[in-house]
Amino acid sequence: MNTVNFYDKERNLIIQLKDFQFFNTDVLKIVSFTGLVNFDFFKFETNFEAEEFDFKNLILSLEKLYNGTQKFVSFNPLSGKIFLELFEENGQIKVKCEIYNDLSTAKMELRYYTDQSFIPELLKEIETMMKDNR
Repeated sequence: MNTVNFYDKERNLIIQLKDFQFFNTDVLKIVSFTGLVNFDFFKFETNFEAEEFDFKNLILSLEKLYNGTQKFVSFNPLSGKIFLELFEENGQIKVKCEIYNDLSTAKMELRYYTDQSFIPELLKEIETMMKDNR
């Protein structure tokens, strides 16, 4: 089972994306997946959708962040249920995550810090997930 894991600077698992399924439409390749959030006193699981392009763009942006040629990464699928931002701030990576309910009437927002050491592993997890679902 492929997972994509986001850790804080103490290596606590904060966000886990899993159960990826790819569906072809006439125009797009849609990825449906489950997100598990475990942060402070919040713990919940919900479903998301994104386009395959969203993950390809995330890979390219994370590579640039890791190489120092870009200071900001965002993952904002058209489904609008999840929004992730990672940006370099004083040698650390600040992560902001917003998760919306299906009707966009409620939002949960969390922020935490990590460092660049988790980016190569994150890239490998995303690339493996993409390759395994072709």
